[in-house]
Order: sequence, then C-alpha cells, then structure tokens
Amino acid sequence: MKKLKGLEDLFNDTASFKTEMGAKGIEKIIDEAEETFKNLTAKLNDLEDTEYIDGEPDELLEIVALFGKTSKVKTINETDYLRRLKGAMFGRFAGCALGAPLEFATTEQMKMFSDILGTSFPPTYYWKDAPQAYMPRYGGAFTKDFTAGNIEFLSSDDDIIYTFASMLTMEEYGVNFTTEDVAKIWKKYIPAECTYTAERAVMDNLNKGLKLPEATLVDNPYVNWIGGYIRCDGYGYVNPLNPQKAAITAYKDAYLTHRKSGLYSSMYFAAVISLCFEDRPLIDIFSEALNVVPPKSNFYKVVTWALSKANEAKDYQSAVDLVKGRFATISQIHSENNACLTIFGALIGENDFTVGIGHTVAMGFDNDCTAATVGSILGAHLGIDNIDPKWYKDWNNKAKTYLNDIPWLDLEGVITRFNNIRKSMI
Repeated sequence: MKKLKGLEDLFNDTASFKTEMGAKGIEKIIDEAEETFKNLTAKLNDLEDTEYIDGEPDELLEIVALFGKTSKVKTINETDYLRRLKGAMFGRFAGCALGAPLEFATTEQMKMFSDILGTSFPPTYYWKDAPQAYMPRYGGAFTKDFTAGNIEFLSSDDDIIYTFASMLTMEEYGVNFTTEDVAKIWKKYIPAECTYTAERAVMDNLNKGLKLPEATLVDNPYVNWIGGYIRCDGYGYVNPLNPQKAAITAYKDAYLTHRKSGLYSSMYFAAVISLCFEDRPLIDIFSEALNVVPPKSNFYKVVTWALSKANEAKDYQSAVDLVKGRFATISQIHSENNACLTIFGALIGENDFTVGIGHTVAMGFDNDCTAATVGSILGAHLGIDNIDPKWYKDWNNKAKTYLNDIPWLDLEGVITRFNNIRKSMI
C-alpha cells in the first residue's frame, strides 16, 4: 500500500520556515490543509470494505454461536490456583518490564545494544541500561526504573496497568460487568494522556461526549491492533480452566476499543491463559483455545498458520523471519503478527520462563506487550515456584501506578483480590 511519507512533517516545517521568513497568509493555508485532510479521511472511511467480512461477526451472541467444543470446565485446588496465579501475574509483569526499555527496537538494534552493554542476547535478566533511561513515560515513570540496579518497585506501563484495571472493573461492577462499565472505569481511573492508538481514540471520543458504540468507531483505525489482548489476562486469571467464560468476559472489555482480529485476539489469549491453569502441553492449549474464535475469521487462519510453523520457530531469529515473511504490510502493533510471535515465544520457553520472555523480547515488534502475554502464559503454566525470584524480588511487593487516586498497589494484595473475584463466581 502506498503511504504518505513525512508530508505532515514537511508541511509543518515549511510553515515554520515561512513564518520565520515573515511570510503572510500561513494560518489560512494551515486551516485549508486541516480541512482537506478531514475530508480525505472521511472519504477513506466511506470506502466499502471487501476483505474479512464473511465469518467475522462483532456481536457476542453471533461469536458464541460459532464456538467450538472446549474442555469440560474443571475445578482447581486453591493452593495450586494461587501458585499459578502468582506465576501468571508476576510473569506478565516481568515480561513487560524486560521489554519496556527497548520497546519496538528491532532484533538487530537490540543485538547491538547488548554488545555495547556486554550482556547476553537474548537477555536473561533485565537490561543494565536503556537508550532513553530518563525519558518520562506513563505518568512520571522513567525507563530506568525497569533496568537492573535501579529496580526498587514495579514501575508503570500500560501492559501492567490494564491488568489492574480489569480487577477494578470486576470489583466495582461484578463479573457480569458491561462494556459501558469498562468505559466508566477508564474515565474514573485512567488518564487520557497515558493511552495510545485505539485506547486514546476511544478515550478522546468518550471525553467529547460520544456514546458507545459510536465512541469506539469514530476516528479509530486501530481496531485490529494489539490493545485488546494486552488487557485480557485478568479475565483468564479469574476463570481458570473455563476458557469460554474467560473469552466472553474478555470480549466485553475489548469491545470498547476493538473489532475483528483485535477483538478475537483478546478472547483467544484469555482462553489460552485460562487453560494454562493445569499441566498440559502448550501446543494443545493453543489449539483448543481456537474454539472461541470464529473459524472463518482471518485471526483463526493466522493462529492456525502459526501453529503449523511451530516446529520451525526454534528461537527468536527463526520466529522473526517467519513473521516478517508472512506479514509484510501491517503495523508492528497489529494483533495478528504479534499474536504469532507470542505463540512462538511461549512455545520456545515452554519449560523455561527466562528463555520464553528473553526470546520474545528479542523478536522485537511490540515486544513489551508480547513478552508480557508470554510471561502470563508461562507463569500460569509453570507456577511461581518455577520462576527465578530474580525477576520479581526487587519489586519489594510494590507497584507504582498512574491510576487516578491509586498511586501504589500491594502486589500480594492484588493476588488476593483476584482470588476473591474468582471465589465470588463459584
């Protein structure tokens, strides 16, 4: 697809230059350009979609009608549940924390940075430094807060905060919450400036007074991106060994911002995490979780492709090569390419948590998001007793947040709160 490359920057820089040189009439031209782009964007939105229309419903009842057969819902011993829940949650946060300092860096860039630092690659522990260590991010946090030697608590990141937000949603509105309830939680707790892509588009629309579903769809070309599935883990946590319920619950959250692959990916990974609360081969879990995805959808085809290539994805490099060969044009923040990397990373690290998140980060793309999901999957699969304490001991049981009126959270307390939600559903 042809793209406009750098024209906005060129236009703005030219306007700045002409202002510097004393030219007149600049504001009028800027207003004309803004109106022109609004009109052209409207024309793009009016174009008829021709791909992925059949077999890709957005409404829950239509999706549920297409569910395949999943395992019979099972009970789980509370001791085993807590062991796996702590592994899943701490695993998620560790994966995010490992990826955050080099989010979106390419494999080649990370290799070079690792050589400069003199550390192993793929990483086996937190980075010793970060390219922009003192760049503020997420409500006053710094990237350096995720680097070895500087960790005194779990710092803020959206991959972490949305897990807390799912907990708050279920605590305040119950497990039968609605998408409208999720929107209320966001407006109450999440600063708009800490949201991006689909989440930012919807927050802006809600703050303008738009109602759902219009607020989801106006000026939101990100509905197929990864944001839905970085928010789904909590729904898997409270629905262990109940993949359909986990998927349905995740749907109600993801539906606020996403559609099609962006929606199905959230349902899929919630089901995967739910199924990881018992000892089973991950390839079987990834296959079974497809039963909550519409079988004619593109996301179903993408995951089926990834599973067919699992034996070829032996390490981070082979995984990256496969995904680059399969997805040439979509964004590096898309749900489909990142879902494949997540699957590959989890399978590579099936028996070794450190290998799993390290190789996933090394793959690049949206690597703090993918490593967070891999950490959640492997943490539930292996349990906290099979995760080296080096990944979480320096957090000192504290999480810094950018949630309004909740500056800090006690991590063990969060585990108890998720367990209480689970027990309220029994």
